[in-house]
Amino acid sequence: MNTQQIHEWASARTMRSAVIGLEVLSAVRDRFDRLRADGLLDPKFFKDNLSELNYLDGCGINEPRSLILLASPRPAHIVTFRLRETVLRTILPPTYVDYRPFFERVREVFLSDLEVSAFNVNLLNAPLKSLAAAAGLIRYGRNNIGYVPGWGSYFQLVGLVTDYPLASDPGPRRIEDQVLDACRDCELCRRACPTAAISERFLLRAERCYTLFSESLEWDTPVPPLPRQNCLAGCLKCQTVCPENRGLLKRENTGLIFTQAETEAMLHDPDELESGLWQEIRSKLAALGLSFDAKLLARNFRVLIKRK
Repeated sequence: MNTQQIHEWASARTMRSAVIGLEVLSAVRDRFDRLRADGLLDPKFFKDNLSELNYLDGCGINEPRSLILLASPRPAHIVTFRLRETVLRTILPPTYVDYRPFFERVREVFLSDLEVSAFNVNLLNAPLKSLAAAAGLIRYGRNNIGYVPGWGSYFQLVGLVTDYPLASDPGPRRIEDQVLDACRDCELCRRACPTAAISERFLLRAERCYTLFSESLEWDTPVPPLPRQNCLAGCLKCQTVCPENRGLLKRENTGLIFTQAETEAMLHDPDELESGLWQEIRSKLAALGLSFDAKLLARNFRVLIKRK
């Protein structure tokens, strides 16, 4: 296995790739340490979202030598609810469905296609977006979301670590310099952000981001103004107004339909008294490979219904 083979494999699989050395990982880790020290990362946000990144600690590779970053396009997914005489179609933004299983599937295909032993390649638990920007695989938007030419921001990153001594692509690049040229004089996403998470500074105020609230059961009171869309989790507001994303969001129907009884349980039975219904709700959500609990999704659904 060599770097050229990896790039050719990724292209054949409709993916983009970058191969980098461990020094890029060190540079990214140092940057996060500086941001924490300078008070630019909210302490609670860091604890809840970044403290579990182990970088190379416990990565399962005895002598890590190279990192492989992959980007794959992902669609949004439609989930349907039956409610009285109406049918409500809601959206899960790209990467929510099968988020964690997707990593393992990519790794398995990589190992099989390139005939590499599972002992030589494992998943990387690190800040993939920052690594991808430092590697030149993606560019940042003003909204701090990553962009890939032709895909916009609708893709998922996967990181692999290997003991193969692969030739590195050029890098690392300064992350703050990897901003789309079109963003420099455009403020559509900043004006559209419902919680003012996008500001004049380069770094997103992640602790304000509506997506963060929608993914946490600690949040119980909606932060006004709510985004006007049918997202069950996350927020597509800054992405759907972005000219770089125009016409690029694909939608796939999951085929998942919640019956009227299940919908009513999600709306009016937050204590899960109807245990049989909630068991079926959880079974349906598990089929989507979602990484959060049914209670959270039900909470978001109640917020969505109140807004209509």
